[in-house]
Amino acid sequence: MWTVKTKIQPANWHFPNRIWPFLLAVVASLAWAEDWDYGEDHGPEHWDELSADYGLCESGHNQSPIDISNPISAELPALGWAYQATSAKIINNGHTVEIDPKQATNKVVIANLEYALKQVHFHTPSEHHVKGVEFPLEAHFVHSDSQGNLAVVAVLFDAGPANPALESLWASLPEAPGTELELTRAFDPSSLMPANRDYFRYSGSLTTPPCSEGVLWIVLKEHVTANAEEIAKFARVVHSHNNRPLQPIYARDVLE
Repeated sequence: MWTVKTKIQPANWHFPNRIWPFLLAVVASLAWAEDWDYGEDHGPEHWDELSADYGLCESGHNQSPIDISNPISAELPALGWAYQATSAKIINNGHTVEIDPKQATNKVVIANLEYALKQVHFHTPSEHHVKGVEFPLEAHFVHSDSQGNLAVVAVLFDAGPANPALESLWASLPEAPGTELELTRAFDPSSLMPANRDYFRYSGSLTTPPCSEGVLWIVLKEHVTANAEEIAKFARVVHSHNNRPLQPIYARDVLE
């Protein structure tokens, strides 16, 4: 296990003061923390034991990820996308690799609500399953609205042909935890997404401590591909895997 000191820099976000504790919890959950990981002693089975703040990881009834096995047909509105290329940095935070766009120009509109893209990160193997099927890689596009409510768009990767967008990102892949690099090329989030944006929707949580609930999940139905080398390169950086096990659905509905 490594130890990395992470300093969270202030950002130019303007949210009401009451929102900051929640946002800081999200930032902290995605930054390197010494008290949780994906290993045997401090992994998902023990997250709730590591801090009083992590209780929902065990007691929550709206936790993520889930197996999407019996979605309910609904008239879901089309998503409105406003993604464009922007400068960005790529960060190894000790738990995953994330891409942080520098300009707040990328947004998605969900049911007439606008969510700004904050960062993109990855998990291997996938956290979500679809009808019992696990995928080798999953990308999470983390968004926030003006009130600090989170919406995460999940893109699943099939093993297959090389992914040019992923290959470009991995050319700057920081392998040491706590390392961040400027991308040499502008980052277009849509380059990691499938052409068809039909989706599943459900209410869930962060998939890392503190496992906060109230997160709107959008899981795209169509997948993209990554080849074995691209998947293995990321798996090596996160020491083989960084996925939380599936959580019970309980009484939740998954809409499609």
